[in-house]
Order: sequence, then C-alpha cells, then structure tokens
Amino acid sequence: MTSKKHPEHYILPLFITLALPLLFLAFNQTGTSTYIAFISSIIFPFCLYRLLKIKAFYFTLSSFPILMISVIYTVLVLDYNSFITTGTWSAIFDSNTHESTEFITNTRLLTKGIVAIQIITYVFYLFFSFKIVNRSLIKKRRIIHIGLLLFFIIDFLVKGSTQLVIPFRSTSELAQYIKAKRTEITLMDEKKNKHYNAIRTTEFNTNTPETIVIVIGESLRKEHLTYYGYHKETTPYLNNENLIVFNDAISPANQTIHSLKRIFSLAEGTDETPYWKNPTFIKTFKEVGFNSYWISAQQIYDKYSSEVSYIARETDSVIFKDYSKYDHEILKPYNKVLADSNKKKLIFVHLMGSHALYTKRLPNKFVNYSKNKIDDFQQQTINEYDDSVTYNDFILHQILESLKKIPGQKTFMMFSDHGESLFDAEPHYFNHGSLKPAKGEYHVPLVLWFSEEYKNKHPNKIITLNNNTNKAIILSDLFHSLPSLFGIQFKRNINENNFFGNNYIPKKNRKVLNSGLHILDYNMLPEGNITLDK
Repeated sequence: MTSKKHPEHYILPLFITLALPLLFLAFNQTGTSTYIAFISSIIFPFCLYRLLKIKAFYFTLSSFPILMISVIYTVLVLDYNSFITTGTWSAIFDSNTHESTEFITNTRLLTKGIVAIQIITYVFYLFFSFKIVNRSLIKKRRIIHIGLLLFFIIDFLVKGSTQLVIPFRSTSELAQYIKAKRTEITLMDEKKNKHYNAIRTTEFNTNTPETIVIVIGESLRKEHLTYYGYHKETTPYLNNENLIVFNDAISPANQTIHSLKRIFSLAEGTDETPYWKNPTFIKTFKEVGFNSYWISAQQIYDKYSSEVSYIARETDSVIFKDYSKYDHEILKPYNKVLADSNKKKLIFVHLMGSHALYTKRLPNKFVNYSKNKIDDFQQQTINEYDDSVTYNDFILHQILESLKKIPGQKTFMMFSDHGESLFDAEPHYFNHGSLKPAKGEYHVPLVLWFSEEYKNKHPNKIITLNNNTNKAIILSDLFHSLPSLFGIQFKRNINENNFFGNNYIPKKNRKVLNSGLHILDYNMLPEGNITLDK
C-alpha cells in the first residue's frame, strides 16, 4: 500500500477472510442458510465498524479472538466435516498444548494453506490498517447501516441464519460449555455423598482375592483387529488368548468425553443430568469393598479439571502419566498397583491407543505396514493406523500377562471409547468426531478374558456371556451390565439393559451422538468403505 489514505471499504477483504469457514461449510450443506450466514458475517461487522466509527487498526486488533475462532472453524470444516460445538471447546480447554498442536498439524496441505492465508491477511491489516480512513456516514447511508444491523439482530433473536454467523454460534457453544462445566463442578461434592446401597450375592461373598482390569482404548475400530476378521495381522498376541468377543458393540458417541460420560453413568442421549447428579458405576464396586484405581496415559486431558478426570477421581487412586510419550510407560505404575496388598481391586487403564496422529503413538520398532511410504494418501494413512493397532495389541498383551501372574479370580475387559473414520464418510476425512459420521466412528471392540478361578466358580455367567456375543449392544448400558459379572446388585440397575445377563433385551434402534450432540439413528448411518490395500 502507498502512503495515501484509503477508504473504509478496503477493510472488507479482512472480513471475507475471517468468514471463509462458513463458505466452505455452505458447499457441504443443502439449503441457503449457511450462505446467508457467510454474507452476514461480512456485512454485520462492516456495518458495526462504520456506525461506531472505530479506527481500522483498533477494529482489526479487537478481531484477534475472531481470527482464532475462524482458524479453528476452518480446520473443523475442511478436515473434520464439523463446526464449533461444545465438544470442540471441551477438547480445547480440557487438552494440553501438545494435543492442540496436533489438532493443527494433523491437517491436509490445503487446510494449512487456507489457515496461512487467514493469518497473513490478518497480520497485513494489523500493520497497514492505520492507513484506512473510517469516514462519517451521510444520513441516508447511516439509516441503511442501522436498518441492516436491526435486521441481523432480529434474525438472531428469532434464531434465523444469523445464528450461524462467526462468532455468534461459537460463543453460544462456549457459553453452554462453561455452564455445563460449572454445573459439573458444583455437583461433584453432592455426587460423593450419594449411595447405591450395593450388595453382593452369596456366591461372591468370599475372601478370595479378586482383580478386575478394565482397559479403555482410544479410537480403536474393531474392523482393524484380526480377531474381528481383519485381513492384516494387527493383533498377533490377543489372537492367541481365550477371549469372549462381542461382535456388535457400538459406542454411544464419537468423542471421548461424551462417550465415557454415557458409558460410566446413567446418562442417555442428550440428557447428561443423570451423570451430573449421580455417581458412576465405580461407586457400586467401592460400596462392596473394592479398592479402585485409574491409570491414564491420556496426557491430552488435564488431570484435575478435565471431564475425564472427574470420572477418574471417583476412584480411590488416580495416576496420570502427564508426559508419557507411549502407552508402555503406564506398565510400571500398573504393575505396582497389581502388587498392592488390597484383596479386591478394580483397575482402569486409559490408553492413548490409536488417537491421531497415528505415527506419534508408537516407537519406531513397531513401524511395519507404514515403513515403506507410498503415494496413495488414504492407504498410507490406513497403514499408519494399523501400526498403531499392532502396538496397542502389544500393550494389551503386557497388561494381561501381568494380570495372569497374580493369585485369585481375575478378569480382563477391553473396549474403546469410540471408533475411527478411515475415509468412510468423506474421501479426505480420517479421525472421529464428525457431524456426518459413518458407522466406523462407533464400531468398537468389546472383549473379555477370565481366569480359570473365575470360570470354575461362575460357569453360568460364562455360558450367558457366550450366548450374548452376537447381540446388538451399546456401551451406554455398561452401567447396568458390568457390576452383574461380580454379583453386585443395586437399586438403579435395569436387568433388561444388562448385556452380560440372561434377561438382556437388545435395542432395535440404537441412538448415538455426533460431535454436535445431535441424536442419530445408528442403523441409518453409512457403512463406509475400507476395502483399500488391494
């Protein structure tokens, strides 16, 4: 730009750049509302800028939060087929900087290029906007600008297209996140004082040592496990174990926290009130004498204030491996817990598993399928995912082998918080937490292993488990199911929802949540296509 002054409309390209995510979102949706929101995202700030007669530099400077929102929005729309939701804010505020960095780096070159354009445009205007003159409006134009602003405000109040305008929608979702967070913190102490009055049946009222290990996988999709029929050898260790494998289990949501809330508590669908007001099923085990432990390699979540940590803190002992690079670093604290003198132990192990970026989840010696890089982006990504699954199998093997060595009745269970999309819904999309998911984001493994001591004492339970392996299951019913394996009875249990029991009634229409917390009919989701690697 030269030294001469420039008229006020020279700032319009900045507004257009910040509104780009809405234009990209409009391309992927039917209807005109998002296009209208895109145009509104340009006209609304321009009218505000002109009417308030703010200097262009100060207006640009104050737009920095909108730039940040716009960048996040761009990544979500282009690479995750999503937009900013309460789940997005949860992921941002409950995650550390390492995870946030991966969120940006795990994007396509096109996305990185557009984000770069947004940032460069903003910086350009920050340095040169002082040359833009915001002149006074003549009366006629002032009336037009006021009229447009009033139109936008009225449209917003009646929940029209203006609701989608950056940053209105994102700040609304942020407000919902903050409200939910405050509610959760407020009710945590109340939850501690609530009881289920759990008791154990006679057959389990013994002094026999009992150890239950529950491993929570991350982004582990069952179709990529050999013991679920995958054509690659990704589970060489667990293939050789005498596992009880459930073939039709799905997660209730395609994001970790929304899934775990519903798996551990009475929360169903969009109603999280039962989670906020009642303890998880961990409480039932504690009431009958179990000592509980939570060991986490999920360094992406804050150990004190994240929603995952709220669940973990219902246990007696919490161990977060904050700076662990790989999952095998949890083995040392895990083995220490196994050696604990308590006779009744319930141990949760939360892995990083196959969370993207897949190549960051395993040591070099486990790189196999992705070792020789290929030009086919989709196949290369799937190869990297399969390597993470193979490493995960090694970790599960180590956990199980250590469990086998201790005395008493022993149980091992593994499930994943959600699945993973591997180009199922969109040709460029891999990950989870999309608005328009395929079934792969919900397909999860559910496997159990029991020691001979358990099987000999409770043969009928093993028979029932084997009879139920092909029934349709949703993991939000784990609250009603897991305690029954150990003879725990309590007042909130519903037998028809116990997928480990004789009276289980499978749900014909399983409902799941997408990243926008909208209820979807699982049966209506696309199957997707994972027939690569020809």
